[in-house]
Amino acid sequence: MEDLRARVSWGLDGILSLRKQWEKIFAGNDSLSIFSSPQWHLAWWTSMGVGRKACALVAEKGSEVIGILPLCIYRASWDELKLRILELSGGSQNDCQDIIAAQGEQQRVMEAFAEVFAGLCRKVDIVRLRNISAGSVLSQWLLRNEKGAYISEDPLPFLPLTGRVYSELEKSWSTSHRGDLRRQRRRLEALAALSLQTENDEQQIMRRLPDFFAALKARWAGQGFSATRALSLRHRRLFAELTRTMAPLGQIHFSVLKLNNDPISYHFGFFANGVLYWYRPTYEIKYQNYSPGKVHIAMLLELGCQSGWSGFDFLLGAEPYKYLWTDQKRTVKTFIFKGGGLFSHIGLPWVTRGRRMLLNKFRVLAGRQRN
Repeated sequence: MEDLRARVSWGLDGILSLRKQWEKIFAGNDSLSIFSSPQWHLAWWTSMGVGRKACALVAEKGSEVIGILPLCIYRASWDELKLRILELSGGSQNDCQDIIAAQGEQQRVMEAFAEVFAGLCRKVDIVRLRNISAGSVLSQWLLRNEKGAYISEDPLPFLPLTGRVYSELEKSWSTSHRGDLRRQRRRLEALAALSLQTENDEQQIMRRLPDFFAALKARWAGQGFSATRALSLRHRRLFAELTRTMAPLGQIHFSVLKLNNDPISYHFGFFANGVLYWYRPTYEIKYQNYSPGKVHIAMLLELGCQSGWSGFDFLLGAEPYKYLWTDQKRTVKTFIFKGGGLFSHIGLPWVTRGRRMLLNKFRVLAGRQRN
């Protein structure tokens, strides 16, 4: 068996040069999630990657690229002590990470990457690898080789749909959930004609994005959260770039729940290999007592059963509403460990525990001041 050669490709131009080989790997390995597609990563780099140094580990067999691990190095802000950090490309916006490798080659690719990856780790203070599939080769390698890592886990609830009809799906839900869903749907239908509209065209989705962001801002503000993220120019650009690069390939799934012609709920998500990825939902705040998000999910599931989808992925997070629909889940792990930089010894305890403890103390003091 031919040995693999591993190298580091630096800069966004270097990553762009891998696009065709990356697309071939992604198309040939259906175990990879949509977050491993080159379109997703390139959209992230052009919107969220400003100020970060792009790099990728590349595994080659002769002249053929068979493995890629996109990464970035950046200087953190003062709340993380200006530490030099190595992360996976996609940061906190990427819900499920893995080595991007040809089918059956994941183990060999990881073994080839080991030495060059270790070399990158020595250049930084902290290595923070978010949301890696728990059962992946990368996750298993990190568990074996980074014994001092801080490790956390998060669920990704998942609802299988292969071969299922909606009436059967309903029976798997609790009586109270099923009853409330039907009641809220009747209440909405009593107001006006209720319909679900899906948008696949790039320009149509672009025209919808301002209303989507306005609804997101109002909803977050109504729940007492900062709307800064929804209004951030970089986050707005991320959704625009995702639309521009992925909609032409049919990988964006944008849907709107309507009463007559008035939108009451939105969802910006992804679709690949028969799976709908529930990425960013929101709704018009004036309809919140009608559970528009719940009705929206139900109508998408109806569409999925009719269309032969294989699954509905609720993605990262253990929000209680997700478990109304399914009791199945996948798991991702986040690994944080010391690099070889000068501040690595103080950086790890600060990033994993110290900063959070200090913020909690400030909140307690602020609460005392108000009282």
